Amino acid sequence: MKVRRPWSVTWLAIGVLSLTGIHIIRLLQTIWHWDFLNTLPLSIPPLYFGITGLVWGISGLPSVWGLWRGKEWAPRYLWWITIIFLLYYWIDRTQLATSTFKKTNQPFAIGGTIFVLLLIYWIITRPRAKAFFGEMDDRQSQNREFTQN
Repeated sequence: MKVRRPWSVTWLAIGVLSLTGIHIIRLLQTIWHWDFLNTLPLSIPPLYFGITGLVWGISGLPSVWGLWRGKEWAPRYLWWITIIFLLYYWIDRTQLATSTFKKTNQPFAIGGTIFVLLLIYWIITRPRAKAFFGEMDDRQSQNREFTQN
């Protein structure tokens, strides 16, 4: 008997789908406007935008599918892909971004990073979410073993 998807997991899947879609659009826009991007005095080549759009677009799809379908591996995959994405974000922000504005909103970016990590952790560790993903606590597994014998 499958547990219904909790609302928090539904909203999390929608959020991941949104970010995945944004990165797929980034890839497509880079391809469609390649010639124009090459004419701009950018310190970062258009290839970077295309590759990062492709990588994060492809990486998000299994996460969305796993969250939506309640796959057992989905919370762990989402957690690790979030950590890797946030590392990418901070490397991109600190090493590649050239805007002076980046220092102005740095406290917000730090707070947002912490908020995202805490929110995702909270959602995937809720008892209903764990039940939806097929995880059981020790009492449930002991009861299951006892009733099977």
